[in-house]
Amino acid sequence: MFRYNSYFGINTVHYLDLLEITGGKPLPMTAVVGSAILTKAVKKRAGRPEDKRVLTHFAERLFNRLDSLSFLSRVEDNGVPSITPIVQCQAADSGRLAFHPGAFGDELKKLKAGSTVSVLCLSMEMESVMVRGVFEGFDRYAGVTLGVVSIERVYNSMPSNNGWIYPVTPLEPVVHF
Repeated sequence: MFRYNSYFGINTVHYLDLLEITGGKPLPMTAVVGSAILTKAVKKRAGRPEDKRVLTHFAERLFNRLDSLSFLSRVEDNGVPSITPIVQCQAADSGRLAFHPGAFGDELKKLKAGSTVSVLCLSMEMESVMVRGVFEGFDRYAGVTLGVVSIERVYNSMPSNNGWIYPVTPLEPVVHF
């Protein structure tokens, strides 16, 4: 990661007012593992026949790794952003993410169908990808409740070539220097 600091400079700085944090609490590993197993078992049923690839093969594998960390962000009704860990989130196909609400279910049940959400997935090897999409709601697949996110945009958050990678923007020739 630090070797890329010589390749690019800082071009944008964002800041925020931190309004509230929740106290640190241990990760409910039993619920996370159980939710991940349930998600993995039935996630394909939440998928759709694909006519185009949204996630790259790399990004789909990253989401489907059991050691990846995922976080869902959304804007609450009062306009305040909120972040919830969803370690159990996996790719149902290249265009949809699925997760069982067993871990952090109280937070996840606050999600409203049709709301815009963002999911960041990262690994301890400093690999990451972020997607933005629409939360389609919770539904039952083979008797298991899954939340589904339909992906609209994919962002490569890794150096040295970060930026939006889906939808694909065509290359244009440089005409003005």
